[in-house]
Formats: sequence, C-alpha cells, structure tokens
Amino acid sequence: MIDFTSTVIEEAVKICDPAPCEFACVGIGSIARGEATSYSDLEFLFLLKETAHEWYFERLAVTTYFLIGNLGETKLKYMNIEELSKDKWFENESRNGFKIDGLSPNAGNIPTGNGSEEKRNKFITTVDELVAKHKEVYRDVPDRYNHLKGDLSAMLASTVLLYGSKKIVNEFTCGTAAIGATEA
Repeated sequence: MIDFTSTVIEEAVKICDPAPCEFACVGIGSIARGEATSYSDLEFLFLLKETAHEWYFERLAVTTYFLIGNLGETKLKYMNIEELSKDKWFENESRNGFKIDGLSPNAGNIPTGNGSEEKRNKFITTVDELVAKHKEVYRDVPDRYNHLKGDLSAMLASTVLLYGSKKIVNEFTCGTAAIGATEA
C-alpha cells in the first residue's frame, strides 16, 4: 500500500508541476503502522520547509483526492457534499475501498483538514508547527482537543515517508522523540 500511495503522490506532483520548496508527504495512521489494506482510508500530511507555498500543497492535496476518488472506491458521502445529502435523493452504490480519510466533521486526517471551521487536523504545516501541536496534545490534551482524547498524538506516533525529503521526516521524528524523552 505504501508503494501504491507513493505512486499516487508522484502522479499528483507531475500534474501540479514540481514543488516550489522542499517537502515530505508523510503517511500516518494505518499506512504508517503497516496495517493498511485495499479497504483502508488514506491519512497523510505534508511537511514543508516553509509555509509561503501552502497554496501549492493545497492544490497538490486536492489533486491526490481526485486521483484516489477516480479509482471509484470512495463513496461520495466521505466528501461531505451538502447538495448530495440534503434530500437523501442520491444513493452512492460505489464499492467501499481505498479512499482518502474524508472531509466530514468526524474525519479529516488529510492535508486540507475536515472542512470544519477550526480545521481540526489541517496537515499542511512545517516540522516546528507540527511538533509543537503534537507536544501540546501529548502533554495536556487541552479542552479544544477533548474530542480527540490523544488520537492526534497516537496518529503522529507512527509515520512513513511516501514522497519527498527524508531529511524533513527525520527532523519531525527527532522532534517528537524529544517530547517523549522529556516526559519520562
């Protein structure tokens, strides 16, 4: 599944042109733990060297969503399209297979987040920002993350490079390892 997902990301980069800065596309959740199957939802993030080019990575993320959606295994309900759910007139008979995590309020472990106002887990970020968020959740699970109860911390505990800079992933891994070491 890692190789397949890496190919999807690589194809999206070809469509969007080369990235304007150094980055890493990182798999989290079941793909990082080696538990992903052909029926898994794909959870991933973009770690950037600088946030000035966030627009490119939003475009890249949406391109990956379309590529994965075109496999025909993502039910449209995962896209949280209001017009399709208003009167329940649309029944999607798609197979439930390999898909992105989704845009519904209870999903969204994807680069663009879940579409909610606070964009709970928006994952287009720098190493420093994500390590700080991980540290905050790891230590306190503050009120605004109560609905996660440590889920974000668990989600970021395992990562795998899907595409891009191994150096950036190593920086993140070292940063999160330091959090655990200071807590021991």
